[in-house]
Amino acid sequence: MLRNPADLLAATTEFAAYSIVRSITDNVKTLSEISTIMASGGGTRNVYLMERLAAYMPKGLRLTMSEEFGIPAAFKEAIKFATLAHATINGLANNIPAASGTTRFGILGKLVQPLRLAKLQGVSSRRRGRLCGRRGHKGWQSQGNLPNVLFAFQGCSL
Repeated sequence: MLRNPADLLAATTEFAAYSIVRSITDNVKTLSEISTIMASGGGTRNVYLMERLAAYMPKGLRLTMSEEFGIPAAFKEAIKFATLAHATINGLANNIPAASGTTRFGILGKLVQPLRLAKLQGVSSRRRGRLCGRRGHKGWQSQGNLPNVLFAFQGCSL
C-alpha cells in the first residue's frame, strides 16, 4: 500500500497518463492517419504528466501543446464555451450523440435576452424598472459593455 503522498501522486498521475493514451488508442479509429496529438488545458502544466503521456504514445504519434498551433492551453475552456455559444446562437447542433448516449443531434444551451428586449405583456412600464422588488432599487442594470445576450442582476436575488 502507498503511504507516501509523493508515491500516491506519482501512481495517480501514471494511471491518468496510461488511461488517456489507452482511451485514444481504443477509440480513435483513424489513429494510423494521425501524426500529432495536441494537448491543452491545465494538465499541460504538469511536466511529469506530459512526460508520461509522451512515453505511452504509440510510435510515430507526436504529443505537442496547443500553443504550437496558436491556441494557449490556458484558454481551452473559454474557447470551448465560446464555440458552444456560437453554435447555439447560429442554430448549429453542438452535441455528440455517441458521447452522451442520445439518439440524435441537438442544439444545446439557452439564449436569454436582456430585460430591455423582453416582451412583457401585462407589466406596466413603471414596474419594468423594479423587477427585483426592492424599494428604491433600479432592479435591472446592464453591465453596459456586454452584448445584448449577456446580462447581470446587480444586488437582486430572484
